[in-house]
Amino acid sequence: MIDKWIKLRKQERNKLIIAYINEHPLSPLSEVADIFKVSKQRISVIYKRYGGGKPWII
Repeated sequence: MIDKWIKLRKQERNKLIIAYINEHPLSPLSEVADIFKVSKQRISVIYKRYGGGKPWII
C-alpha cells in the first residue's frame, strides 16, 4: 500500500500521512518520515498545514 502512495496526488498523499499520524500518535517523527520517504521537516509542515497543531519537536 505504501509503495503506491508515491503515485498519489499531493493532496491525497497528505491525507494518508495525516491519517497515519492520527492512528499512531506516539510514533517518532523520524519513523513516519522513513515510512513515507519524505523529510522530517516535510512531515511537520504537512501536519501543521492540514492536521492542525504542532506534532513533535524535531
